[in-house]
Amino acid sequence: FPTRRSSDLWNWCTSGVVPQSKVYYHVIGVWNQEESTASIYVNGELKNTIPVNGNFNFATGKCNWFCLGADPLDEEKAHQAWTGDLVLARAYDKPLTEAEAQAVWVKLQDEINPSDMVQLNNCVNNATVTGAAHTAAFVANAASTGDATLAIHIEGSTNTGAVTGDTQTGGFIGNAKVAAIEINESKNAGKVDGRYHVAGFVGRTEKVGDASLAIYNSVNTGDVTAATTSAAGFGGRTDTNNYFENCTNEGNITGTGCVAGIVGNSGASIYNCSNTGRIYSPATGGELKIGGLVGNSGTAVTIVGSFNTGDVVGERGTITDDKKGQAAGLIGVISQPFTIENSYNTGNITGAGNNCGGLVGWESAAKEFTIKNSWNAGNVYSGYGENAGGIIGGATGKPTPHIINCYNTGTVENAKNASGIAGWLGGGTGEITNCWNVGKIKNYDGAKTLYRHSSALTTTNSYDVSETVEEPNYPAPTGYTAEWL
Repeated sequence: FPTRRSSDLWNWCTSGVVPQSKVYYHVIGVWNQEESTASIYVNGELKNTIPVNGNFNFATGKCNWFCLGADPLDEEKAHQAWTGDLVLARAYDKPLTEAEAQAVWVKLQDEINPSDMVQLNNCVNNATVTGAAHTAAFVANAASTGDATLAIHIEGSTNTGAVTGDTQTGGFIGNAKVAAIEINESKNAGKVDGRYHVAGFVGRTEKVGDASLAIYNSVNTGDVTAATTSAAGFGGRTDTNNYFENCTNEGNITGTGCVAGIVGNSGASIYNCSNTGRIYSPATGGELKIGGLVGNSGTAVTIVGSFNTGDVVGERGTITDDKKGQAAGLIGVISQPFTIENSYNTGNITGAGNNCGGLVGWESAAKEFTIKNSWNAGNVYSGYGENAGGIIGGATGKPTPHIINCYNTGTVENAKNASGIAGWLGGGTGEITNCWNVGKIKNYDGAKTLYRHSSALTTTNSYDVSETVEEPNYPAPTGYTAEWL
């Protein structure tokens, strides 16, 4: 806890506590002008008091602002930044006494209530687990009562045992209705089988308040199979606020619909994640909604710095409506705004109807979306229906797309309306900027090979230079070669 005496001299009131990684501390620093002292408390305990003389003076010049976790350097910048997380900050208008500082810590402990925390660190399961509904290797079913204050934290843990259940089945957690779940540096290598809401990590989370699911630095290598819907490497159906970072799925994921490498049936923020496993649906449920990272989402999705290299394969199965055959490299179907940046797909995409895409299959609710600095090199194919694109298959109504700095090199084929960038954009405003296609286009059914059906769209510096567009009435544009681009 430092106080400044002059431009280059500080009074350092140190606690003597050496912080441990991934441990939170409650720290109070007190300057008492009347007593000419500075004190520091850690977790309610007085650690040090030193003499400090002088007056309080507001900063002058360009540093007259307050910063949490760093020291203001000028009008816009700070330095000497704290490396870590700040969860709670308070400023008081008087110096706290020792009793008051201890009381703050006691009250905060009551608010946190450690008895409401399930914490599993460095746990290993190698046994086979078999059950009915709510089956998992570590937490089968967890439910909060009242205000849902229960939280689950799992760190450095591994499951290698096969897990077989019915509904809500996961390698780590079967079903949870809790305030927060956090899983870090963990691995599932066990095969997971269930009926629906099945995943390598968390089968199902139920929404209660602002409940959250966060998984970091983790990997799933186990195959996951749902007899019906919602199968994924990390979250089968997660109705919470979801966050995934540095997560990798290598297992093969199978289900009738809402199937994906990261999350099957939910929105999420996804950073630096990847799927290399095969995503497969026999479509016996009547609708695909499959993607390399996200199968289906009714909430917003953000994907940054992520990729899919696994094949995404959907069969015709019992599908009788072409509108239900969606498949894509990153997101199968979404009905809310989404952002994709610095991401790509190289897996081959096979759908069973309308709206199949290299990155996104179907934007189903005329929302604004952004796809930026991203690309597709996988082949996109559906022998049924229409609307296939190297970047996005189709969008409903009048969406507002922003497709910027993107390209496609994969072959795109559908029965109708295949295009290099977007199969169908619904007549909305928006832009395609600095985009290009060199992939073969089969059955594009129109004069524009980059996109279909959007008269209000603005295109800038965007070109189709495929040399083998297969449509006798509309030959490929000439003048720009792949080498020139």
